Amino acid sequence: MGGHDGGERDDRRGQESVRIAKDAENPLVQVLGHEVAHGVKRMDGGKFKALQKAAMEVVGEKEWNERIEKKRKLNAYAEGKLAEEVTCDIVGEALNDKDALKRLAESLRGEKGILARLRDAVAKMVEY
Repeated sequence: MGGHDGGERDDRRGQESVRIAKDAENPLVQVLGHEVAHGVKRMDGGKFKALQKAAMEVVGEKEWNERIEKKRKLNAYAEGKLAEEVTCDIVGEALNDKDALKRLAESLRGEKGILARLRDAVAKMVEY
């Protein structure tokens, strides 16, 4: 995973848009995974905290803190949204990295309902 960003949100022009890095690997999957993670946050049940903890375990504390600081320097997110954005980035990236995805799944083992919430978030996105 190595901390490579697949893209970023940009709403400075009065409209929300997603900018994708030109060297992003499989960007559609990364963006979908990122947005699905946001969908888990919007659902009831407090499962996002477990997803956030698992994401932190996937990259380790040092990289987690580096990513938070990088987002902070972009000055595009409110302080309270930094951890959410980093979590969503990691989930998106994990969909392109079999080892990272395995570590994420292992970290979520025992968290009842979180995989169902990810599935439901994908289903809601498909409805639109």
